[in-house]
Order: sequence, then structure tokens, then C-alpha cells
Amino acid sequence: RTEQTRTGENLGKLLEISNYSEFPWEHFQQLVIFRFFRSEWPKAFAEDFEKLTISDIVSSLHEKAALTVDHERMFNYLGEVRVAEVVADWFRLRMGREISVLRMGQERQEMYRLLIDFLTPFQGTFERGKSVQAFHTLLQMMPKYWSDLPSLNFSINLANGLITPEQTTSSGELI
Repeated sequence: RTEQTRTGENLGKLLEISNYSEFPWEHFQQLVIFRFFRSEWPKAFAEDFEKLTISDIVSSLHEKAALTVDHERMFNYLGEVRVAEVVADWFRLRMGREISVLRMGQERQEMYRLLIDFLTPFQGTFERGKSVQAFHTLLQMMPKYWSDLPSLNFSINLANGLITPEQTTSSGELI
């Protein structure tokens, strides 16, 4: 808290965590903002991603599209979520798929699928420009990470290199 007071940096929920299992999840969010954005993204994108919410991105598109009930549900769920949080989820999925999928939950994954579905017809026409286009491109990669090679509970056949997921329950327990 002293460092936060000194620097004025917004540390999100990091200082409000009540148990250790939540700490790595929130800490990674801060790594995305303070390390990955600054080293891997153009400065303008990083600044946009830190301050914009999903509502900011889709507000002008919302008026142009015929909304389904599912899209309305997605807007209600994700509307005030900052783009930085979604990008942090993308990094989490990229780096530790199954662990992130379990922690993220099915509902949030479904909301991301609906967001991708909503934004896709507007590809290349986003009013907010290149940073929103980059964000949409990132979103389109998410489903690949949900279904890619396993990152938890798998075996590798050393003779042929075949990677085989171990059977688990829906909560991630080995069968």
C-alpha cells in the first residue's frame, strides 16, 4: 500500500485479495498492465487497453447491429470490464490454458464467444481505430487457446512425440 501511495499506480484488486489462491490470478493482471503492455504493445494500444471498457468499444456498434438476447446478456456481463482485464485473460489462456479455463469459468468463456461473434461483422471498420482492431484480433485467438494442446494433466510419448491429455472431471480432477 505504501508503494501504491508513492507511485499512484492503480493496482486493481491486488491489495484486496483475501487468500493466496487469488493472488497469482490478480498478480498476473498487473503483470499484463505494467510489463506486457509496455514491452509488447505500441504505446497508444497499451494506453487504450488500460482505460477502455468493453462498453466503450461496442457502444457505437451497439446502435448499428440487430442485437440478440445473448448479445444483450453479454453486454450486461462484460460492459464495465476493462479491456486490460480481457487481455490479461488472453495472456492467462496463452500461458496456462486448462488452469485458466477452470479459473475463468464457462460463463465468462461464453461471454467472450458472444463478444467475438458481435464484433466480427465490424472487422476493419472500428471507429476507435487500430487498437480496437488489435483487440478484436486478440479475441479471435481465444477459442484456439481453449481447445489447443493440453497444458495440465497430459503425457508425452517419447518415441513418437504424441501429446495425450489425461482424462479429468469438469473440475480438473484426474480420473
